[in-house]
Order: sequence, then C-alpha cells, then structure tokens
Amino acid sequence: MLADGSVVSKVGTRGVALAAARENVPLWVVAAAAKIRPDERVHTETADPTDLYDGDAPVRVVTPVFDHTPADLVAGVVTERGVLDGDDVRAVAAQHRENARWAERE
Repeated sequence: MLADGSVVSKVGTRGVALAAARENVPLWVVAAAAKIRPDERVHTETADPTDLYDGDAPVRVVTPVFDHTPADLVAGVVTERGVLDGDDVRAVAAQHRENARWAERE
C-alpha cells in the first residue's frame, strides 16, 4: 500500500480491480499495517525474461512482478488495526514516516 491509498501487488491485481469495478464489486485489500509505505514510490521488480520466452525470435520481453492499482479502485484495506479508508491509510503512512525520522535521529 502506498500513502495515497493505491496498491502495489503481484501482476494481475490491477486487472482484477478493473473487472471488479466494472461489475460493481468492491475490492478489499488485506495487508498488515506495516506494509503501508510512507512514500509513494512504486516498487518495480522484474522476473527473468527467459521464464516467459526463451526462443530465437528477436523480441523484447518484459516480465514485471508487480503492478499498481489506483486508490479509486480500492474499497478499503483490512488490517490488524481494522478496516482502513483512504484517510486512515494516509494517517498510518504519516506515522511510519515519523517513525523513520525518529529512527534516523538515533
């Protein structure tokens, strides 16, 4: 989860979120509150391209591991702190940001 309420998760999450929105089905994210990032950097990681294609054709293979789901597709986040809405997610992110600053002072 990012501070803006959007979600970075395994590839396919955004597609599921879009399909759910199309069918008027709310999408709930289940995660530990510790997974809420205090910034809005999107985590990027790629898998080995040969996992997808190892042929001889001259093609460029992109194998992202994570995708980014916008906050407006997320109904809420279920954590050990309860169900969080966008404001709650921002508050947890701010708390994590302050904790990181405090840790840097040591």
